[in-house]
Amino acid sequence: MPGINWSDAFSRFRALAVGRGKTASIRASEQRYGRLFEQSLVGIYRTTPEGRILECNEAFARLYGYESRQDLLDQSAVALHESAESRQRFLDDLREKGTLIARESRSRRKDGSLFWTLEHASLLPGTPEVIEGTIVDISERKEVEEALRVSRERYRSVIESSRDGLFFYDLATRRVLESNPAFQRMLGYSAEELSALSLYDFAPDDRASVDANVHRLVDQETLTIPNRSFRRKDRKEVIVEIDAILIEESGRRTVFNVVHSLVERRALEEQLRQAQKMEAIGRLAGGVAHDFNNLLTAVLGYAELLLDSDPSPEVKHSADEIRKAGERAAALTKQLLAFSRKQVLQPKILDLNEVLAEVDGMLRRTLGEDVTYEAERDPHLWRVLADPGQLQQVLLNLAVNARDAMPEGGVLRIATRNVSLHAANLPEVPKVAEGDYVLLEVSDSGHGMDAETLSHAFEPFFTTKERGKGTGLGLSTVYGIVKQSGGYIHIESEPRKGTRVLVYLTRVHGAVDSPSNVTPRFLQRGGTETILLVEDEESVRRLASLLLERSGYRLLVASSAEEALETARGYTGQIDLLLTDVLLPGLNGRRLADLLSPERPSMKVVFASGYFDERGILEPGSDFIQKPFNPETLARSVRRALDRKGPKPA
Repeated sequence: MPGINWSDAFSRFRALAVGRGKTASIRASEQRYGRLFEQSLVGIYRTTPEGRILECNEAFARLYGYESRQDLLDQSAVALHESAESRQRFLDDLREKGTLIARESRSRRKDGSLFWTLEHASLLPGTPEVIEGTIVDISERKEVEEALRVSRERYRSVIESSRDGLFFYDLATRRVLESNPAFQRMLGYSAEELSALSLYDFAPDDRASVDANVHRLVDQETLTIPNRSFRRKDRKEVIVEIDAILIEESGRRTVFNVVHSLVERRALEEQLRQAQKMEAIGRLAGGVAHDFNNLLTAVLGYAELLLDSDPSPEVKHSADEIRKAGERAAALTKQLLAFSRKQVLQPKILDLNEVLAEVDGMLRRTLGEDVTYEAERDPHLWRVLADPGQLQQVLLNLAVNARDAMPEGGVLRIATRNVSLHAANLPEVPKVAEGDYVLLEVSDSGHGMDAETLSHAFEPFFTTKERGKGTGLGLSTVYGIVKQSGGYIHIESEPRKGTRVLVYLTRVHGAVDSPSNVTPRFLQRGGTETILLVEDEESVRRLASLLLERSGYRLLVASSAEEALETARGYTGQIDLLLTDVLLPGLNGRRLADLLSPERPSMKVVFASGYFDERGILEPGSDFIQKPFNPETLARSVRRALDRKGPKPA
């Protein structure tokens, strides 16, 4: 056809066809993208930096707890972050890097709960700027990671804090792979040094034995190796026991070892043997002192009677020497009882400062002029429950020991203070339980003790003094009193650096008990009242009967608690006082008093004993006579109890 440019027409046609084809392709691509966008399990979003949500898929909406994306489009993206600050950090990182890959953070759901997410985000330039990205919930993965982290930390904590040595070695090469601090300390190597060693380096002279044990382990998978000698870095040997376990992991075989040092175990075994020896000696000493006190009661009593009978000078001198020897023997048995913790206690709530004040003058006289005495007392000291007489004995014994340790003079310091011991600082005070204590500290500047001497310090009859200069019962007496009072004692000492004794007495609450009644100077020694005397030792019973009858009292006498009950219940008259030994065969004296007191409410009670067991602690305020006693002590104690007005002490 004339006038038609076929070439141009064809070109336009072809361009139109190509355009239609591209449009169809783009439309198909958009449809595929739309299906992917809608069906994806990954949250997909487009927002502005200010937080306006331009577009998101249903997975994104469900991720944040919304029912549909339409509900979410009305929200701000800022609210989806953990906080406004975390949103700002996200924007700052995005502007700096342009694209964030695998960014982990915490997001906030519609209900306010937080969860972990993994996010890929890009900042697209333009007007306006657009942030688009994908996000998934990784909370489960984070929980697993956290559980794994906690497990690893727990495992590491157990390994690091174990008192036993722990280490791994490679089965094939015998080389150490890993070790804990306890094992490093045991051998004196650092972790790095151990990692360069093998089993053969620990026992270089016994390679065949190492291989033999390894072969046994392969056959049995677990193995206990007793009494193995390991060589330390300083070339000294340490005896250990090893529990080994074969572990196969990823084709590699390793051995896990638990190494117990037998040095500490043997030391503990030695301590146990020592404790058993001390306990046996204590039981023996207590039993001897008990019987000896009864004998001394008769010896001292009859010596006093002999002195009161106006004898000839020769007889008087002999009787006086008998009395003095008996008193020295009584002092010795008192120390034995204190060591063996068999004393009868009369505990009171007291202020330790007041006990110190009472013996202050005696302490200064005991120390002499060459020793400087320093006292440091907490004015707000807590109260303790203890026998004041026994605490005075503790102070005097420690002072005498300190003085003897300073023959050329020195300084003795006695201090009191309140201390609260908690788990964190208990290692500094061995064998003391957690709690509140009143601390008595006695320190001197004397010659001190070496470790060997210190290990025997509390043993009875152990002394570093010359023969005839001491019984060796000073510190053992102190130990017995403190332990019987429910306290703890600890000694620190070094040669030429002096000694420091720490006594811990448990804190109690309550007002300080009033002092016991003071016996009048001219107290009446006799009376006409009726006394029920209960004593199982015949010699003591005869002496007490003689003394009381000579003082004018009417007596009912029994050798056991059962006999005393029968006697009292068969007697129709009034019984004014029960004088009984604390420890009797069968029914004890305290139980006897408990049974008779309701039947005879006006009857007073006086206990007598020189020995303690679980029945020997008397109630505060109880009347008590310590064996061995003399006629004067017996007369005054009985008269004082009879003359006391009001109800008997509970």
